[in-house]
Amino acid sequence: MGLHEDLEILKQEKAGYVDRLQKLDERKDKVRPELFTKLKSELDEKLVDVDTRLAEVEQAILAEQKRLEEERRREEERLAEEKRQEEEKRRKARQQRKLTPEQLAAQRAEREAARRRQVLADHADEIAGLQRAWEDQREGKRREFVAYLDSRRQQAAAFQGKINDAQMQIEELNLRREIGEFEDDPKGYDELAKPLLDQIAGHQAEIARCENDLRQAEQQMGLLAQMSMPEFEPQILEKYADELQEPEEEIYEPEEEIYEPDESGEARVLKEEEIDGESLDDDEEILTEYEEIYEDEAEESFFTKTGFVTTTINPCLIERQKSGKTRVHELIMGGGKTLIGSSETCDVFLSRPEVDSKHAWIKSDRKSQFMVKDLGSRAGTFVNGQRIKKTLLKNGDLLRVGTVEMTVKLV
Repeated sequence: MGLHEDLEILKQEKAGYVDRLQKLDERKDKVRPELFTKLKSELDEKLVDVDTRLAEVEQAILAEQKRLEEERRREEERLAEEKRQEEEKRRKARQQRKLTPEQLAAQRAEREAARRRQVLADHADEIAGLQRAWEDQREGKRREFVAYLDSRRQQAAAFQGKINDAQMQIEELNLRREIGEFEDDPKGYDELAKPLLDQIAGHQAEIARCENDLRQAEQQMGLLAQMSMPEFEPQILEKYADELQEPEEEIYEPEEEIYEPDESGEARVLKEEEIDGESLDDDEEILTEYEEIYEDEAEESFFTKTGFVTTTINPCLIERQKSGKTRVHELIMGGGKTLIGSSETCDVFLSRPEVDSKHAWIKSDRKSQFMVKDLGSRAGTFVNGQRIKKTLLKNGDLLRVGTVEMTVKLV
């Protein structure tokens, strides 16, 4: 049972209690006061209970309405986002068809640079960790050098102290010799002085080694201080090379909208049942037997009649405007569809009030033959003055969409 059904039941229940209270009030003078008070108290309690449940149900209904409204809002946002993405795909598809190889290469380079920046941003914490590890390692090396320098300086000081002690002993021996202590035993002086002199020489050699080690360690510390932090970005880019791969571009093709105009085409209209049961909407090649239609109706092309010369190589539509200027609309080849209409998302954009947003499309097959189909437009689509629903095009045909006339150039 739903919340609204519960609400109606509670309202009916409340109405019943109110009605019973009114009837009780009408009989107030006919019943004992204590009985009246008892019954009225019971009904009042039931009314309070019903009102409480009514408030809860109403709050639940409001919450449900808010939830549904929120879901509806999210759905509208989702649909709007899908529409925006679809329009963006159409815009990109149109741009891709108009870009030169150099522009395409520049676009790819820009996308690659953007992906590199994104990878570095996504893994910024990892880069920071590598930088901290490198700093910690350098600081550890510096502390090792400092400890080593202190140790060697202490060793040099200790050797110097021993040299000072030995020199004091030699000085004492010299004094003893001067006062004649070694006159009876000259060799005694040499026996005592020689070991001391050897000790001094050995300690001096050790001090020299300490000083040499100190110089080398100080040089290493200087080099360590001058070291600059390496670039970790190339390492990260190599590690996450798979994230730099160019994603496969989605080739967007406008969805086909099939309409059946009220008026059927005439003249060179090809009906689906005439093509051995094969629909022209499929991506099958247009059968060669229908090329004979054009051979029988071959006429002098627009370019021969008017002497108009164009440098366009690809199949296209030539639109001559009232101002005398000429616009060239290239046709999509290789089985693609060229959408014609007044919407800016169309491949052939015709800003005219009589042109529908999606008026018609022209589709090519693998033999570079082109078919035009009207999409149920109001003003209709005409080929050489005849309104059509679907037909093959040939070089020099005059295609009219609304009031816009364009000449078909296929060769």
